[in-house]
Amino acid sequence: MVHPQQAREAHRLFKVSKVMFALGGLALLITVGGLFMALGADHGAKNAPGTADLVIASFVAVALISGATATRNAAARRMMFRATKPFDPMAAFVLWGGLVGLLGIAWLIGFALHARVGLVVLLAFPPLMVWHQKRMTAVQVDPVGVTIGESVVRWPDVAQLVVTDPGPGHDIQVGALPRPGCPLVAGIVVPRGQFDLARLTAMVRQYGPGDVAVITN
Repeated sequence: MVHPQQAREAHRLFKVSKVMFALGGLALLITVGGLFMALGADHGAKNAPGTADLVIASFVAVALISGATATRNAAARRMMFRATKPFDPMAAFVLWGGLVGLLGIAWLIGFALHARVGLVVLLAFPPLMVWHQKRMTAVQVDPVGVTIGESVVRWPDVAQLVVTDPGPGHDIQVGALPRPGCPLVAGIVVPRGQFDLARLTAMVRQYGPGDVAVITN
């Protein structure tokens, strides 16, 4: 169960991670913008940053974004249960291929027009990250309800969570049984290494109605 003090600490960590992400994103934009100015239409500009400036900015960006990710994950573990799907080549290709594509488009625009214009293209990357996280989520339990694959079942509609464990060496099957009159939700396979029954049960007890049970078989 998540105690009030733990919840407050998790919310504080979420806020800290947002600030770190913002600062890291700013440092990343400075780095990429500097590269565009050096290689694009702004080549030779007097106000173009030097190599040392770009190296420092890139290190700061990596440190802040890495720290923000770790901080956000620590907060999320206190506030929700989330298990991911097995590795999805298509999701990885869309995420990282999309980043490379956006960088290429941004550089071309910056080369033809202005570095600052090219940087605007990179604003499309955060939605790609959100899409990737949603696609890779197998099961999530949070204050809203239970997410099973692409389906979100709100707490008033949840009757039971059913966890089927075939035994060692096999993946876990997780499904949600809705209350009468609510649409059925297909179960989903979760890699054994991604699943923690104790944490899932704790989050259900924390956020779900008292009559929602976790059934194992």
